[in-house]
Amino acid sequence: SSGINAEWPLRPGSNHWREKDVPLKIIMVIESLCTLWITTFLIMRFYWSENRYKFAKSFMAIMDAFVVASYFVTLVLFELETFLEKKQEQKRKKYRLRLCVDTTA
Repeated sequence: SSGINAEWPLRPGSNHWREKDVPLKIIMVIESLCTLWITTFLIMRFYWSENRYKFAKSFMAIMDAFVVASYFVTLVLFELETFLEKKQEQKRKKYRLRLCVDTTA
């Protein structure tokens, strides 16, 4: 085991972001930059296309759209998971606090 956390995607400030994950951080930054480039390029190609309908049906446009969509779906799901974990932790803390108050009364 290399000791690298395999959870993906990572972002600064999350509980999954550790100093030992530097190689993974670099990969995440590279992936984000590439996805940003593909997104920008896809939008520009669509905007300046003479026939937008034909462009939207092209193989390359569909593949680019899938790449971009999968990246953003992963980010949204990760954020949702993080939000739900925080909410669950808040409930646990509230429950523990209630237990402490009930036992001392």
